[in-house]
Parts: sequence; structure tokens; C-alpha cells
Amino acid sequence: MQIDNDYCERYCIYEKTFNTEKCTDQIFVDCVIGPKTAIQEGPLLAVTVFTVLLMLIGVLGNIAVCIVIIKHPSMRTNTNRYLFSLAINDLLLLIFGVPSDIWKYYNAYGYTLGLFYCKMTTFLLDMTSYCSVLTVVSFSLERYFAICHPIRSHTTRKRPSPVLILCIIWALSTVYAMPLTWKTDIISDVKYPHTNRWLKEADQCNLPSESREGDGNDWMNVYFKVTSVIFFVIPMVVLMAVYIQIGMAIRKRGFRNENGNIRSNVRTSRGTIRLLIAVVVSFFICWAPFHYQRIFNYALSHEEARKLYVITGCFYYLSAALNPILYSVISRKYRTAFKEVLFRDRNSSREQDSCLKEYTRNNITSETRITGPI
Repeated sequence: MQIDNDYCERYCIYEKTFNTEKCTDQIFVDCVIGPKTAIQEGPLLAVTVFTVLLMLIGVLGNIAVCIVIIKHPSMRTNTNRYLFSLAINDLLLLIFGVPSDIWKYYNAYGYTLGLFYCKMTTFLLDMTSYCSVLTVVSFSLERYFAICHPIRSHTTRKRPSPVLILCIIWALSTVYAMPLTWKTDIISDVKYPHTNRWLKEADQCNLPSESREGDGNDWMNVYFKVTSVIFFVIPMVVLMAVYIQIGMAIRKRGFRNENGNIRSNVRTSRGTIRLLIAVVVSFFICWAPFHYQRIFNYALSHEEARKLYVITGCFYYLSAALNPILYSVISRKYRTAFKEVLFRDRNSSREQDSCLKEYTRNNITSETRITGPI
């Protein structure tokens, strides 16, 4: 049933004309909160198609990255261990985040997926966002030491291994994701008049209203500001400083000698840096709206918060889908390894088919000789 403003004003809004028969629980919720979809149906369909495409591209691309790094010996480097972890993050984000968000796009309220799924998706999306930025910072510092301080990088034995660093990153990300997971609940902000019943038709997987409204001084809003500084502002400053140093080091090395080997090494280093810079830039562009929403959500109207939620979803899913594309477009080493893994598997399959055919042919020949005339 399509509810317009006139119907709401006549039967649901004003106490004198309130009609309990014509203003059911669901109709009252629709009148108070507004349309059940996050945005208008036309743009919503386009957003849905775009998000699903991002999910398909991202899942296939990140799986390919993981397979290449696992199967190709030359790809098992320290940097690629970080990129492998980043691909796992992207897969978790896409597989668990996209279905949940698409459901919310069409059902902004009336949440029916249960408390466990609500908290699980909240935890995974929050944890992967923290894990991603720490991973990007870590592999950028890895490249910084390898390019700017190569001797120290190879001679220092006290530096922790990438595996240990990644374990610490995942552990810290899990810890920082717990407060939001604990605070998130299935809540309803709408009471039915006269009875003061909280209406389940208005249920949302969200923070309590005091964390989404007010003056922004609630402890969860303070938490959002602190985490945005720790996981967004500080890493951006660190990465800018790191890549300026790396760029200067590569430029000096390029002018030092005309020797072919050094030139080749410089080209390889430049390719690596282009890859890492592209990943970092895309990451921060795609995640900036997310942090803006978290910091200023309390100051937004209900309609603005809905629209911004959809926009932030498109951007951070774009980040998860864009990373594997950047690896294949920019990194020649990755493209070569991908082709070798792909064609090696095909050749292996053809060899197995050839061996099977030869084995079958020999057996048939042998059986013919045995069963033939003596």
C-alpha cells in the first residue's frame, strides 16, 4: 500500500484525527520514518547493479591475486604477503558486506536478519577497514626500507617478519572493532501512540539513537573521531612522507649511472612504486566518505544519512574491486605470473588428457591382441 502525506496527516500524525484502524503499526512507521528504500527506486536500481558488478569483479580479481601469489614462486615476496592479506580483507568485505548492504538499501527499517548476523557483519566490515589501512601502511614501509635503505634492510635481522606483523595487524583490528560491535544492536526508535509500544516494524541494525543524534559528544562519536585519526589521518601523513622519500631515492638512483642493469632495476622499482602508490591513493579516496560519515553522522538529517550510507558503500566496495585491477594493469610482474599460472594449469590439464588418451589407447591395443585370433 502506497502511503502519501495526505493519508499520514489525516489518520496518523495529529492526535485529534488519529485512527487506529486506518493507521496500523506498519503504516505509522512508514509515515514517521518515510520510504522503506534508502533512496529513490530509479537510482537505487542503478546502485544495486553497480554494487553487484563490483562484487563480482572484486571477488574474481582478489581470488586470482591469492592464487597467483600462492602458486607462483617469484610472487612469494614480503610485499606480496601484505597484498595477499589485503586481498583476503577485500574478499571478506565484498562477500559479507555487499549482500547485507543491498538488503538494507531496500529495507531501511524492519530488520529481520537477526542479531547474530547484525553484529557479525558490523564486526567484519569494521575490522577489515582497520586491517586494510594497517596493511597498506605496513607494505609501504616495507618498500621504503627496501628502496631507501637496501643495505640495512638486508642486514638487519631484528626486524619482525611480515607474517608476525600481519598477525599483530589482524589482532589489533579485531580489538578496535569490538566497541562498535558491542554497541550495535537491533533497535527501534518509533513508539505507537497511546500504547507507547516500540514497533518492530521500525527495527534497524544500528547504534542507539543517543549515538546517532545530539551534539556528537557521546562516547561512540568520540570513538569514531579517535579511530578516524588513528586509521585515516595519521596513516595518510605517514604514507605521503614515505612516498616522497621513495620518489626522491628513485630519482637519484636513475641519474647515477647509465649502466643497463641499474636502469633495469630502476624501471622495476618504478613499476613497484606505481603499483603501491595507486593502491594507496585509491584506498584513501574510496574510504574518505566512510570516515566523513562516521564523524559527522550525528549532524546529518535522516534523509542525508541514508543517502550518504549508499554513497560510502559504493566507494569502499569500489576500493575492494579496484585493488586486483591495479595489480594486473600496473604490475608487469603480476601480469607475467598470472599468465604463467594460467597457461601452466592449462598445459598440465592437456598433458593429463594426453597421458590418459595414450594409456587408454595402449590398453585397448593390448586387449585387442589378447582377445584376437591365436
